[in-house]
Amino acid sequence: MSISYIISRIFQYIVPTIIVICLFSIIAGAGYFFLYKKLLKGTKTINRAKIVLSIFLTIYLLVVFGLTCGDRGAGIDRYANLQLFSSYIDAWNTFSVRVWQFIIFNIVMFIPLGILLPLINGVFKKAVWIFSAAFLTSFFIEGFQYLAKLGIFELDDLFHNTLGGMIGYSMYMIGYTIIKGSKNSGTNINNHVKRASAVKFIVLPIAVIMAFCGIFIKYNLQEFGNMPINKVTGADMSKYTIESSVEISDKEGIAPVYKYVHSWDRDFAISQAQKVMRDLNLPAFKSYLIQGEDIFFEFESSSYCSFWWDRSNGSWHYSNHAVKKENKEVILNDDEKYKIAMGFAKGHNISLTNAILESIKGDIITFKINPDVHNEEKWMSGQIVFNIADSGIVSSIRYDVYENDFVRNVDIISPQSAYKKILKGKFNDWWSDMPGGKIEIKDIKISYFYDTKGFYQPVYEFIGVLNGREWNAYIAAMK
Repeated sequence: MSISYIISRIFQYIVPTIIVICLFSIIAGAGYFFLYKKLLKGTKTINRAKIVLSIFLTIYLLVVFGLTCGDRGAGIDRYANLQLFSSYIDAWNTFSVRVWQFIIFNIVMFIPLGILLPLINGVFKKAVWIFSAAFLTSFFIEGFQYLAKLGIFELDDLFHNTLGGMIGYSMYMIGYTIIKGSKNSGTNINNHVKRASAVKFIVLPIAVIMAFCGIFIKYNLQEFGNMPINKVTGADMSKYTIESSVEISDKEGIAPVYKYVHSWDRDFAISQAQKVMRDLNLPAFKSYLIQGEDIFFEFESSSYCSFWWDRSNGSWHYSNHAVKKENKEVILNDDEKYKIAMGFAKGHNISLTNAILESIKGDIITFKINPDVHNEEKWMSGQIVFNIADSGIVSSIRYDVYENDFVRNVDIISPQSAYKKILKGKFNDWWSDMPGGKIEIKDIKISYFYDTKGFYQPVYEFIGVLNGREWNAYIAAMK
């Protein structure tokens, strides 16, 4: 959820909300002046400042409801994540800008509530009432999302929203205490007490800011990044039994770490993407959008193509949306598909020099980089996948080839230690929707995954069979 996306959605909801509130205010104002004041001869006056603030509060709440509930498609399975701080574990492991933005946004979103309520009603100058209001408002939103299948009920969202409300309250009380102290200027002791009273409300905002600063400072000081394969929740081991037919060593060792030297270099990524797009004979792009590690290039609608580049590792993906299935069926054998892929690669400067044909399954042709093509200084790995349409045209290419330079050797845990983590379910369960069964481990080897700083770190790959299907799991190997 980028800042530009949030701003666009705020404007999407705020305009119709303001129109509706203005119309309602006009009707209510007319009723007050013409019915109450003139016909009923009412003598009570209204506090115009509080009316304006109440209108702002109503607009704010409707926009918040729109952002959290109105901007989502229905049909999400009902699910409640009651693991407190799980979003922080996920954010730390993936260190994705979008995940951190989402956490911060959920806090900031409720700050206005903590400011507006005390301005409207003095009862909310007590912390317990602001806490209750923020908690119940967030609980209503989370509950509505859950019941209407518009999202999952997350305990972290409840925590963040309530925290935001309390930060807003602290900001209000700082200003209120200082202003009240300046108006009631008395003895020096009195002024000292007022200033001390204001300082205590600074503690919460400062503590939150320092906590986030501490997280980002620690991350930037560490040499290597975090491993996204370390998930918040692992596998439910109550539905699995695990057996191993291989000997599992308890000896620790060392393994090299590599790095894609141009990781997160936006200018390099765009220049390389432009070169690839020229080789593919694509038209000049009109704009691009950066979302996390991905750069999405946008073309004129008439071009019927899409292209994105992963700036974390240099991989890219191309799709030709103009390809349509012919009315008559075209039967291509494997040799014909292979020749089409090879011809396209040769004609568009896609190197297959170090690649070997891995498989041809239906319309999918996969070339795998020869694992023997590497040395101590460089490591090349990955695959190139061609999708051949029925008409014999290449409809998409996924170029997942990774070229990495040697950084240094690191100490790694033993295969036995990694296996113990498997037994405890500390792996990403790709098969969570399956009923479970017996996992038979057939092999254990060292593979590589990118961390969040672009380092190519060693991981243990467990290869096996689950209910007759191929199964694998990964455990970070570096100590």
